[in-house]
Amino acid sequence: MLTDLKTIKQICARHHLKPDKNFGQNFLIDENVLQDIVDAAEIQKTDTIIEIGAGVGTLTSALAKRAGQVYAFEVDERLYPVLQETVSQKNVEIIKENILQTRVRWEQIILSSGRVQRSLGNGALCMAGNYKIVANIPYSITGILLRLFTELVVPPARAVLMVQKEVAERITARPGKMNMLSVVVQYYTVPELIRAVPGNAFYPSPKVDSAVLAWRPQRTYNTQVDEPFFRLVRAGFLHPRKMLKNNLISAWKDRVEASKITQVLSVTHIPERARPGDLTVENWLNLCETLRH
Repeated sequence: MLTDLKTIKQICARHHLKPDKNFGQNFLIDENVLQDIVDAAEIQKTDTIIEIGAGVGTLTSALAKRAGQVYAFEVDERLYPVLQETVSQKNVEIIKENILQTRVRWEQIILSSGRVQRSLGNGALCMAGNYKIVANIPYSITGILLRLFTELVVPPARAVLMVQKEVAERITARPGKMNMLSVVVQYYTVPELIRAVPGNAFYPSPKVDSAVLAWRPQRTYNTQVDEPFFRLVRAGFLHPRKMLKNNLISAWKDRVEASKITQVLSVTHIPERARPGDLTVENWLNLCETLRH
């Protein structure tokens, strides 16, 4: 069993393999966590799964048991012989490339999966790809991958990611503790913290706690709509602990009169002394729309 520590150590010894910190390699050795990740992905036999960082194949093999097709990206060539040994399913393709440098291959998989309409739960629909992303991502490139995933023109129907616990908590923050990251991710998705994961669930154990984060798409990337919105959010979070009104006045002193900013806050029912972390994504959207007029 690939979640057995003794088995993982034997595989590493057999292949003269030492987990590489540069690749953020911490192999999952907790069967319960593994099953929670797979369950959270809500995989069906027709699903296409994209995995980032196949590692020794623990998650890859578990995904293949439920999915129609798994595309597993792995950049570390030392792991290719290991994956040949541990992943035998015919519905798995190991892509020996860096996900950050493989735009063409990445887009081919997404487009070939097709598109489906996904219900947002409030009666609205969002067009998403008929594929899912499941990954225990290297923490050193979490920010880059989050931006890649959220800004895909054809977003995944669902994403399940292992990230640092602190990052997961920031992403799922509620008003009063909102931050730039939570606004960005919650603008595009509906995130959910599935569970916390202690360091001893990995070999070797990382120095930080982790968490399983899942989300479904909320809206698709649209440059014309999104850029004005995020210009506003960046201005609003200029100084996160200061009042939103003062941040906007300071950032836009050459573009918008202070009196108009005060008026717009009143019209959108945002308290004059509110801080940027107090606002919901809907508050930001209303504020952006009102400022346009």
